[in-house]
Amino acid sequence: MNDVRPALMPKARKDRLIIKELPEETLVYDLDSDHAHCLNHTAALIWENCTGQRTVAEISAALESQTQTSVDESVVWLALEQLEKFKLLKEVPTNDVDFAGVNRRHLIRTVGIAAFALPLITSIMAP
Repeated sequence: MNDVRPALMPKARKDRLIIKELPEETLVYDLDSDHAHCLNHTAALIWENCTGQRTVAEISAALESQTQTSVDESVVWLALEQLEKFKLLKEVPTNDVDFAGVNRRHLIRTVGIAAFALPLITSIMAP
């Protein structure tokens, strides 16, 4: 029996979204909020791995495999926090670690720079 709580398995929202994948980023237009979101490559990979069938640790491992770079779980949690903020998750994971106030600069000092870009999502409201 699998003892992992479903709350730890994030699931990306795909309904009522227009998704355009580009080489270095993914553009997502939310038909409900009329907001356009630009996910950098890292955020897009994490979002794509949010299948509702993987834990944060498994998403981190998948990301390591896809990028051939070591990926700390805190990078995934940072992306999940951003994805939740922009309502791009259908199922939001719970986390015992509070990332409130954690910024990219702090995460770089903690995790290290490596050759891995931290997740970044920018958003604008469509006219």
